[in-house]
Order: sequence, then structure tokens, then C-alpha cells
Amino acid sequence: MSRSVQLEKLSIDLYSRKMLELTITSQTIALASKAAQFMQQDEDILTKPRGADSPYRIRNQTGFPLHVWAASDPLLGESMAVKLEDGQQVPWRFEEWEKMRENLSPDGSSGIVGIKIENSGFESITEIPVNKEGETLYTLRPPKDNTLHRLLCEVHLGTDNVKYITFRSPLIIENNTQIPVEIGVLDIEAQNIVRVYKILPGESQPAPIEAAYHQSVVVRPDGEPP
Repeated sequence: MSRSVQLEKLSIDLYSRKMLELTITSQTIALASKAAQFMQQDEDILTKPRGADSPYRIRNQTGFPLHVWAASDPLLGESMAVKLEDGQQVPWRFEEWEKMRENLSPDGSSGIVGIKIENSGFESITEIPVNKEGETLYTLRPPKDNTLHRLLCEVHLGTDNVKYITFRSPLIIENNTQIPVEIGVLDIEAQNIVRVYKILPGESQPAPIEAAYHQSVVVRPDGEPP
């Protein structure tokens, strides 16, 4: 340790003659990120409940209720699980904050989830990696009317350093106008609107799974009569 009198700088050098082994987990990265945010903002982060901030947010845009669970090692005990309604998003972490110090998960198994689309007739998908950004297509089985429907898992890191995990169909409708619009999903006979979505300017909305293949949509400015 040394101090420079002229520059008023304190320098600390740490060294060891033995090898240092360091394990860096997603919790370590999240802690470092939160520490950097704490140093740069005026928010009183100490008043928040412990474990309130989660490193992930899961969004369900499939058109069905969605069950999501952490595909962790069964030897570690009960895993995290949540049910989301269509359009809902919830904060998510792969284990309770009380257990983070006990399970470092160096093998990377903490970055895998399983899902079940409720009331759809599709089988569960048990292993979906969400530890890397990108889009991945999954085939839903069994086929319906000789058609294999698809599920898309989209993972991206937000500006708030939270990783957003979105489950949706591959067909997405974007609103590049300057006004809100409504998207109506028609039934198979194209006679009646069975579901309506509102899309704000600059935002987007995926079509429901199955409807993305079998059904049509109609578009109108928000607030206009049918």
C-alpha cells in the first residue's frame, strides 16, 4: 500500500505466490452491476426489500397461459416455478436469494428453463437455454391438422441490465405509425373477432400461437368504430 502526496492517490496492490481460483456466476455479475448502478444514482437502494431486484423478467405472449420452471438439478431441491397469463410479465430468478450462496451452479445449469403451454394440447419443452441473447425456434408437438406450430424464445438484455425472456409466436406485428392501432384476431371462418390487441406507436405484438398459421387479422386506428 502506498500513498502519493502530490496527487493525493492511494494505491493498493494485492498479490500471492499461490494460484488463485475464482468462480464467477450470474449472481456475481448481477451484484457488480447493481453496485455500479448504486454508485451512479441517487435512489436509496438500501430501503428496498432484500431480493426485490431480479436479474430476469419473463414475458408470456403466446396467447395461452404459460407455466415456466427452472430446469435445475433435482438434488438441489425444489426449483423456481411460475404461471403467467397471456400478456403478463413477472420478475424471475433461478433460485431464492437465500440459497444463492449455497449453490454456485458452475456447470451453467441455472440458465435453463422448462415450459408448458396450458390448454393448448402441446407437450412440454423441458430444456430452453436463456443465458445468451438471441432468438431460438422450437417445434411444438404433437402436430395439429398436419401442421407443426412453432414457439419462439427471444432473449435480450435491457438498458436496465435486466435480461428479458419472451415466449411468443414467430409472427410479430409492428406499429410504425404515429398513432395507436388495434389488431383484431379473426376466428378460423374469418367471421368474428375473437381477440383484440392494442399496439402503441413504436411497439409490436405477436400473433397468438396457432392463430399465426390458421387465422387472419384486421387492423384499425385505436378508438375507431368497428
